[in-house]
Amino acid sequence: MSRHYLHLLAVTVLVACISVAISAQQDSMDIEGLRFAAEAQGNALAQTTLGFMYANGQGVLQDYAEAARLLQLAADQGYAPAQTTLGFMYDNGEGVPEDDVEAVRLYQLAADQGYALAQTNLGFMYADGEGITENDVEAVRLYQLAADQGYAPAQTNLGSMYADGEGITENDVEAVRLYQLAANQGNALAQNNLGLMYADGEGVPQDDAEAARLLRLASDQGNALAQNNLGFMYADGESIPENDVEAVRLFQLAADQGNAVAQNNLGLMCIMPTVEASQRMTWKPSACISWRRTRGMPPR
Repeated sequence: MSRHYLHLLAVTVLVACISVAISAQQDSMDIEGLRFAAEAQGNALAQTTLGFMYANGQGVLQDYAEAARLLQLAADQGYAPAQTTLGFMYDNGEGVPEDDVEAVRLYQLAADQGYALAQTNLGFMYADGEGITENDVEAVRLYQLAADQGYAPAQTNLGSMYADGEGITENDVEAVRLYQLAANQGNALAQNNLGLMYADGEGVPQDDAEAARLLRLASDQGNALAQNNLGFMYADGESIPENDVEAVRLFQLAADQGNAVAQNNLGLMCIMPTVEASQRMTWKPSACISWRRTRGMPPR
């Protein structure tokens, strides 16, 4: 697994930190009351909630700088969700200068409190060598801590480490087990990854029907990787009935999200309609392993 692909893992994992448990309160809370609690009372939960709202433009005009200011107030009180979200903003340069070292510091503070989101994000930083010396063994340790709390992205990432033998002995059966745990929670990437394991017969008996079912679940959630993978299955027509119209539709959905492989496949489908699908595709099932840990950023 090349580090080029691993880099893309950061996006969804880090974005996940913004989806703190308090987000469900946003619609019901009075903005001014929330602002009073955040500013006058110094309430860390209110500061984090309001910061989240500014970061996402929910109920207020989007303002990353104001989001970072509020999150800093809560982070300074040791509030793990704020530390993690602020770490994400430093990692991406939103409202603050991009600073991976500061992102790692903030993730570490929250991870030390047992916060699964921070453990996962910090694990990625170790796996990718961003802001800290690359260390796959430490990445696995952190993913395991978060996975043991039932956190689906960590289970998915840890599954990929087992599948690729990075930081731990390769074990496809354990990878499948972890993907299944996350897939059962509706995690689209886990569904995609598990589908690929079934397609290739790695860690489970080969089963194209189950592979297609899982890829369809992930595709229906808008996962570009799954849309491209399922599109290939329809175009190839070896594991499920061939359907070029559905293949093109799926490639288009993934291509619209910037998936380069889908863009290429879509172009080939359009310019060479008389060529057999198996000859048009430049991506083959065995190559899917290289994409097992890539992710696209979901809408905020």
